[in-house]
Amino acid sequence: TIPSPPVVCNPFQITFNNTSNVVATTFQWDFGDGVSSDSISPHHLYAHMQPNDVFYTARLIASSAENCKDTATRGIGVHSYIKADFTVDPGEGCDSTTVTITNKKLPGITNYSWNYGAGMGADNSTDSIIQKVYYNNTASPFDKIYTITLTVTNGSCNNSLARTVVIHPKVIPNFVTDVTEGCNPLKVRFTDQ
Repeated sequence: TIPSPPVVCNPFQITFNNTSNVVATTFQWDFGDGVSSDSISPHHLYAHMQPNDVFYTARLIASSAENCKDTATRGIGVHSYIKADFTVDPGEGCDSTTVTITNKKLPGITNYSWNYGAGMGADNSTDSIIQKVYYNNTASPFDKIYTITLTVTNGSCNNSLARTVVIHPKVIPNFVTDVTEGCNPLKVRFTDQ
């Protein structure tokens, strides 16, 4: 018999466990996707690029040495292929940079789950264009790195992609003067701090 898995993720590698009786000596497998095999218990990779689930019928014809035959079939459903894909522009900038996130929105995806990085929130936006303002207004001289993650799902299948945005520290100019008032003309020395 052929195992009957539920609708599976795409791509899906399966091992067909041939439990035919000992009388059978030859086997002809048809995986329903144009590929066949004469192995006893073959491995097969189901994959497709359709935007919807695809259902295949796997067929095993077992034959005896006397050419007696019988057939067993099972259906196998394969979810649509999904892939998380997006771009960020710019990928780096200064404090208060507006970053445009472009969701490539490939077919077959039923749910989008975004995490915009530490302190930037999360949502399930299906928008093609998302804009967020990223900050680094601390007193630290170090860049702040935000990791934006998109996880897409289709049934029980998921795929994730993470991209980073580097935000340079906020520049805070400051200076002092040696005098703040006096007679005209006033000679002032400015010192950067």
